[in-house]
Amino acid sequence: MSYLISLIILVGIFYLLWKHSWFSLAGIPQKWIWIAFGFKLIMAIVLIVYYSKDSQTIENADIFRFYQDAEKLSSFATESPKEYLNTLMGINQLSEIQLVQLNMNNWAISEDSMLQPNSRFFIGLLSVLQIITFKSYYAIALLFLFASWIGMLSIFKFLQRKVELNKPFPLFVLLFFFPSIAFWTSGILKETVLVFGIGTVLYHLDLAFKPSKIFLRIPLILLAFYLIFAVKAFIAVALLVAVTAYLWNHFLPKQRQIIPYFMLFFVAFSLASESDKYLNKGVFDMLIEKQEAIIQQAQQQNAGSLINPIYYEPNAISVASNAPIAAVNVLFRPALWEAKGFDMKIAAIENLGIFIMLLLVVIFPAPKTQNKNLIWFSLAFAFSVLVIIGLTTPVTGASIRYRVPALIFILFAIYQFIDFETLKNHFSKIIKGKYSK
Repeated sequence: MSYLISLIILVGIFYLLWKHSWFSLAGIPQKWIWIAFGFKLIMAIVLIVYYSKDSQTIENADIFRFYQDAEKLSSFATESPKEYLNTLMGINQLSEIQLVQLNMNNWAISEDSMLQPNSRFFIGLLSVLQIITFKSYYAIALLFLFASWIGMLSIFKFLQRKVELNKPFPLFVLLFFFPSIAFWTSGILKETVLVFGIGTVLYHLDLAFKPSKIFLRIPLILLAFYLIFAVKAFIAVALLVAVTAYLWNHFLPKQRQIIPYFMLFFVAFSLASESDKYLNKGVFDMLIEKQEAIIQQAQQQNAGSLINPIYYEPNAISVASNAPIAAVNVLFRPALWEAKGFDMKIAAIENLGIFIMLLLVVIFPAPKTQNKNLIWFSLAFAFSVLVIIGLTTPVTGASIRYRVPALIFILFAIYQFIDFETLKNHFSKIIKGKYSK
């Protein structure tokens, strides 16, 4: 039954890709869209195989452990439907359900912090999908893969509408074939849900300005924001601030584009610095506690990717002064000499590629950039996410996955700053000169 359900879902996905015009992109040959989707399927298989090499890896891998917790929860759907629904909705749970929770690896994780991923929501979502798919792991993996595919297409469509790309193919290749983006958004992971949610927000937010189906799009935007917040609240907060600044520039375009981003993120940072006065625990204290918890977990699991953590005080000056190095750590580590596992080696090569792209920005800068508002949005959202990850996660094996939502927009911004036409002409001259000799 499990394989049959998976096959039906796979055929349904292929049918939608083949028949529905939404899954096409302007300026991108259809065969390349199929190739990109095929690449994503391969990455999904590699992800499962890579984390199935031994029992210890399976036990610690996020793509399996949340699913296993969901199995324990969904088993009560038929036995005790009322208790199951109470658990999903957070209503008072009976002792029988509480006993089940004690056997879950991730259910007991605190969820009263904006920095703590809401594992209960994610496990509950998986348990519902298990009921629908008769607990078929591969069927759920395909649904997650398809959701992230919709998210990536939505993000690309949004970027393409906002920036006039004469040749969109290079950007398509950069975003859809960047290994870590395809790899970490092709499995049963929170990053998959985040990409779907971010894509949904941006795609429908842009179209909501038009009269077409505005009353349908606004609820979809709100639901997508809720989904992001439920999975990783700090991503939702960063996105909300960046989107608000973007809309400010959209409706009041006469001031300098950077001003709304600076003002709103400054206000958000100020509120965070004073949060101990209106929250049970200050946001900066949460940052430090989160970092300590991750270090402790990495030491217990003998994680080989633990790096020297950034030590800082829970105050605005200390956090702000350490923010740049936090972002740099997430964006450029591991280095080639630090990488140990397959995923980290790929990430190290990617980091080198990002560094080379930044050099190209200096050597071949674009004479002008289109839609500065969009570039500021991309940089502001990405930088805020990178900083929070860098301050809380001194484990490169985890940060290379957590950074994926920010990485999409970092790559887009860098792409906009490079003069590819001059770069192409320069290398053409070098090649011609070499062969002429």
